[in-house]
Amino acid sequence: MMKTITDQVFLILAIILPVFCQTKIETASQTVTKTTGQTAQFNCKVTNLQPSQTVIWEFVDHNQTISVGNKIHAGNEHLDSKYTISRPQDGGDFWNLEINNVDLTDKGSYKCYVSGTSAKVTHHLEITDAPEDKPVPDLNVTAFLPSPPTGVSAVSSGTALLVTWQPPLDNLDVVVGYKIQYKKKGAAVFNSTKSLPSDLTVSTLDNLELNEVYEIQVVALANSGASQPSLPIYKATGEVIPVLNYTQTIKDCCKDKNISLGCQDYCDASMYYTGGDPNMLQCTSELDVIYQCIAGHGDHTPCCKRNQVPEACFGFCRGEPNLSWSSVQCLNSMNVIATCVVEGHFLLPDPPQNTRILAETVTSSSAVVAWDPPDTVSAQTVDHYLVSWKIDKETIPNWTGEEVYSGTKYEITGLEAATVYDVIVTSVNANGSSLPELTLLLITEGISVTPVTTFNETECCMEQGVYGSCLQLCVHEFRMSDQSLPLAFNCTSAVTPMLLCGTDGRDHRVCCKRKNVPSNCLGLCNLQPGVTPSISFIECIPYRSSFSECFDEGKAVLPRSPEEVEVKKIEQYSIILDWKPPGGPNITSYTVEYSMDNRYWMKQLSTNHTYYAVKDLKPDTVYYFRVTSINEKGQSTPSNTIVAYTSAVPSDKTEEEWMQLWHDREECCSKSNISSDCQSSCLSGVREDLDTKNCYNDIDKIIACGADGRDHSQCCRKKIPGFSPECMHYCQGQPGSRDITAALCLKFLGPILSCFTEGQGLLPTPPQYVKAAVKSSTDIIMKWTHPASNCNSSCFYVTYIWEDSNKQAVNKSRTKLNTYTFSNLKPMTTYRVAVGSYNKNGMSLPSPYIIITTQADSPHTVSVSQAPSGVVDSGTSVQLECVGLGAELDSVKWIRNRQLVSQENLYIIKELSSDNQGLYSCQVTFVDGKVIRDELYLNVRYKPVAKKMTEKTVLPGVNQDAKLICEFEGFPDIVTWSKDGNTLQGGAKYNMPTLRTDLVTGKTTSALTVKNVVSDDFGSYTCSGSNKFGEMHSTGNLRNMFPVTPVPTSAPPNKTDVADCCRSKGVPPDCSRQICTYDIDINNIFSNSALTHCANYLTDFFSCAADGKDHSKCCTKQGVTEACLPFCAGVIPEHDNQLELLVCLPHANILINCAIQGAHYIPSPPRNVHVQQMYDTVKVFWDVPEQNADKVDVYHVYYRSKSVEETFDAASKLSRSKALQPELIKKGETYTVWVKAINDFGSSNMSDHATITITGLVPPAPGNLQGKALPDDIIEVTWDPPNTQLHIKSYALHYQPLGGKERIVNPIKTSTRLIGLMPKTRYIISVAAVSADGEGKRTNTITIKTVESTSPLTVTPEPQTSNRTVGVVVGVVLGLIFLVAIAVVAVLLFRRLGRSKSTQNQTVAFENPHYATGQRVTGLPGESETNSFQYGKLNEEQDREHSYMTLDNTHTSSTDTPATLDLDQA
Repeated sequence: MMKTITDQVFLILAIILPVFCQTKIETASQTVTKTTGQTAQFNCKVTNLQPSQTVIWEFVDHNQTISVGNKIHAGNEHLDSKYTISRPQDGGDFWNLEINNVDLTDKGSYKCYVSGTSAKVTHHLEITDAPEDKPVPDLNVTAFLPSPPTGVSAVSSGTALLVTWQPPLDNLDVVVGYKIQYKKKGAAVFNSTKSLPSDLTVSTLDNLELNEVYEIQVVALANSGASQPSLPIYKATGEVIPVLNYTQTIKDCCKDKNISLGCQDYCDASMYYTGGDPNMLQCTSELDVIYQCIAGHGDHTPCCKRNQVPEACFGFCRGEPNLSWSSVQCLNSMNVIATCVVEGHFLLPDPPQNTRILAETVTSSSAVVAWDPPDTVSAQTVDHYLVSWKIDKETIPNWTGEEVYSGTKYEITGLEAATVYDVIVTSVNANGSSLPELTLLLITEGISVTPVTTFNETECCMEQGVYGSCLQLCVHEFRMSDQSLPLAFNCTSAVTPMLLCGTDGRDHRVCCKRKNVPSNCLGLCNLQPGVTPSISFIECIPYRSSFSECFDEGKAVLPRSPEEVEVKKIEQYSIILDWKPPGGPNITSYTVEYSMDNRYWMKQLSTNHTYYAVKDLKPDTVYYFRVTSINEKGQSTPSNTIVAYTSAVPSDKTEEEWMQLWHDREECCSKSNISSDCQSSCLSGVREDLDTKNCYNDIDKIIACGADGRDHSQCCRKKIPGFSPECMHYCQGQPGSRDITAALCLKFLGPILSCFTEGQGLLPTPPQYVKAAVKSSTDIIMKWTHPASNCNSSCFYVTYIWEDSNKQAVNKSRTKLNTYTFSNLKPMTTYRVAVGSYNKNGMSLPSPYIIITTQADSPHTVSVSQAPSGVVDSGTSVQLECVGLGAELDSVKWIRNRQLVSQENLYIIKELSSDNQGLYSCQVTFVDGKVIRDELYLNVRYKPVAKKMTEKTVLPGVNQDAKLICEFEGFPDIVTWSKDGNTLQGGAKYNMPTLRTDLVTGKTTSALTVKNVVSDDFGSYTCSGSNKFGEMHSTGNLRNMFPVTPVPTSAPPNKTDVADCCRSKGVPPDCSRQICTYDIDINNIFSNSALTHCANYLTDFFSCAADGKDHSKCCTKQGVTEACLPFCAGVIPEHDNQLELLVCLPHANILINCAIQGAHYIPSPPRNVHVQQMYDTVKVFWDVPEQNADKVDVYHVYYRSKSVEETFDAASKLSRSKALQPELIKKGETYTVWVKAINDFGSSNMSDHATITITGLVPPAPGNLQGKALPDDIIEVTWDPPNTQLHIKSYALHYQPLGGKERIVNPIKTSTRLIGLMPKTRYIISVAAVSADGEGKRTNTITIKTVESTSPLTVTPEPQTSNRTVGVVVGVVLGLIFLVAIAVVAVLLFRRLGRSKSTQNQTVAFENPHYATGQRVTGLPGESETNSFQYGKLNEEQDREHSYMTLDNTHTSSTDTPATLDLDQA
């Protein structure tokens, strides 16, 4: 069984208000004034006093303990009688001190405190002279007692009763507590609770008997006694609450309302007891629905009102809480609200079902509302129904209600005409009322309707922007005539508005189907606003008469679209639409559609009214709406779409200000705009018993001030389980945003205050006496003194600075000093600066920021001038002056051509010449180190010098102009032009230019334009420039681009070629004859109904007419618009509105003329394009174009891949291949390539595409392979690395004797030596480079023959037979000894040579596997039995497999190829 409500309430209050678990003194400090001889009394109310604690009174001025507990400890008998500890009856929490017969020595301060705690209060006693003796009147004690408590009420919850009351009306200031007295009805004796605090007005009676009626009364306690009991009330305990069933009902409701799975855990009745959970922060957007489900369908407001719940919290009582910061004031009432909700769940009825307005009953002054009884067992308890209504737009709701005791209908009368009303119906029983099922919208009759006028299609077209002759197409009779087709061709831009006006907001598809209009044209019978027909509508032109007939017929029978659709009312979960009926035929109903994205229309809702409430929407969401009219003949097109946002869940969250920083709690409390009633709570230090009801508007600021200038975030983060980062602002001394999140964070109040207490002794306070001053236009210096506490020598500081206009960009710096300079700031800029202190335990809050503005930067300027100004004649003088302002000058330098020419501010040049013309720069250095430059260009007039004459090559007879440009230096006054010695004059042929002089560069130019160049214009042109110093001429040529081939005057491309192209594209024969010709007649196609279908193949004609060439250049010159240029290349443009491409049809003749010209000059696409990979290179190949190959200027090779965007490389006109850029080639990618042929007239279309996938990249062959035979059967091989961007891992050197087996060694450098080869043998050698993808191309082979071996021979000594023989033997032996000596010397030299070449990149390979092995050489003179050299016989068996041993000292991994030896080891 669930714990009792009291247990739950106090458990939650222990979280929210742990004050009930701590000992505290609740009496406020007071000052009492008495005259001598009187008795003074000071109160001390102590709550939650523990057995181990003692109440002590102390006379502070005399440092004297007066009492400990009830016992007086004054010290002598006289004083013992002076003091009394008074504990009033029924006031067990009071330890009051009475001072008898006071005199002047009793003046001072008296402190009451509790041992072992910080609880204390100090009172003050003032003494005046004794008054005159007067008779003492009779004392009426009852005049000082409170009146009885009022408004006592109780709510049942199982075996517990929750009792609430209101304070007494009289003498409230003397109330020190309350007691509840209760007994079973009829019992003789009352039971009583213990004394309850004076600020408490709710308590729970637990462990009562079930289903018994109890009599309950409340008394108020005072020091001098108690009030009379309140009027008794009677309340029965109820059945034990079936918590599981109730909770399941709530969870089912949450599921039905699509609460997210993670938030369904909070669909529990305990939410009302606790007031929420900080972990709910992620569910704030769904809390309103969760609270609706918890509250159920009943209106618990009467119970809440009866039990003194604040009015601001009534939303919780009916499941419509205002989840905002104001919810804080409801925390102390949540247990009462929860009890009302639980009780009401079982006592209150459910709402009526199917509440509705009967449409046929609505008049201008009345309407009937109907409903069905609740569909639950609560229907049996319903006593009556309450029908309520009010005007929808009333600022202050003024509901009118009527009780209905029989039936489920009610006629509301006395309504205003043409007015919108809200109507609700609730169920009522003896215990209270339900909530309404929904709020109905009632609009009474009488809304004025605009008189129906005859639709004028022509007027509609004019409003849509159709003017001139095109307006004739808006008349049905004209559309039916043959004259309409040619006109329609010239009015393509007006097609959409004309069709919209023709349909007139009606859906004519039924009629169009009846007249056999094909399905692909039906969209034109139902054209809606915002929709544009596609270019394919030209297929529908033959049915134009059917369209016009249906448009005309539909105006008589079909409904039009609703008019003036608007949003009438917006709420969180619903939007009410209103519209006006259109003129025209009768309408039977309307269909309302809505969407969240204006594409997918989710629902169709039918209504007979001109308004509709769309429900079950999401809060703060955009919706699109449209309405359609319907009658028995069909329907209209949808109305214009309107957009509306549902209301957001209300929040009192305000714009968060930039953080406020205070030195300490006192400054924070005084400057945070805390109300005067709550100032004492702030100054005394934040406690867990904060008055959330009366101080809810200041509670966040009080908590922030409690941080006392310290940043406690580290403690909050580490020591508070489940602490949410959303609540961190409290730990950092900041109020934060005032919303439901901040309110829920108050659940962490107890642990946060523990961190505040811990931080008092550990964390530093902010630095003190912080000052800031401007040091310069870019520097600010800040100074401060040591923090007040917790900051020893290990403390350091962090400075903060940010621009006042950019509060988020805060720069921080760390220092150990008590000063810091911010540098490199902006001049004339406002900054905010602050400093905080750090120690090993954490950090303080920053000091209060200081606003400071940097100085203006001093204006350093440099200017240069020239006298005389302008162009100066040669032979004269000029003066250049440089002036620096804003600061003292350090130096001035005049510089020309990077050479220093003067160090004076005034620079004079005499006897000017052309050499002096040019750019002069003045560099000024100021004393503060700043360097500024300025410059001028000195122009000198001298005898003109011709610098450049541009020549031009053009094509004659094609209406093309040519411009020749002549350029001079020296500033000529006059420039004339001549051709072949004849001076030219301006006119129709030549455009004679004016001179253009550039004083920045000293150049003078003249441009002659030759208009409409023909053959006679070609030749030599001369420009002559002159001034007073002389004259100079420059000559250039105007050339014929193709002098050999004259411009054709006829003979267009073969018509048969165009027709063949069309046939290949599937153009039917009847159309091919009409459109696949350069003699095409566009108007004939559109005016002849038999040929209208051929319009669909016009795009094929454009493609074929271009003849595989790009005529864009020609088309541009002839005025074809940019949108239509793709047609000139035989490409159909991409366009959002294909219909608008019809405006390109008038350009067809230009395209044909350009195609005829281009056929003679523009090349066709290159042929046979293919691509190959050649080792590390990808190469594209092609053949020359079939047409005009001799006129190609350049080829463009295009390619792209997944990682390479489309790019091209240019190739010369003689090229037939092109390698792609190697850095763009990647293994594993597929490349697509094509080629275009280009010249000055245009380009071909792209060739056929070719593709290639790169499987691997290997290097080309190395270069310069060379070999050299060395003694001792050695061949030295060298080569150059290949020309590649690939990384070369090693080389593969292939060698083999003639007729023998091939061997491979893998050196990593570009040389090696093959050792141990067979003597006098030819070896074939080649080498290849090896990359990551494998071995590349081999070099051509070379053949090297080894020389004869110089190794010792094997000799067998013969017996001595004669002296002659002995002499021969001796001679032979001496010869052998001589040869051995030479061999030894050679070996030594060879080794020395090897060491001297240790830096060479060479290796050695052994070929003979038995080199230096086998039989010994014996019989040498003087040889001992043991031969230390052990020379052996060479074994040269060529047919046995050889094995090798690796001896490369630079590459010794286990995978090295055998038989390589670095030459350094030879």
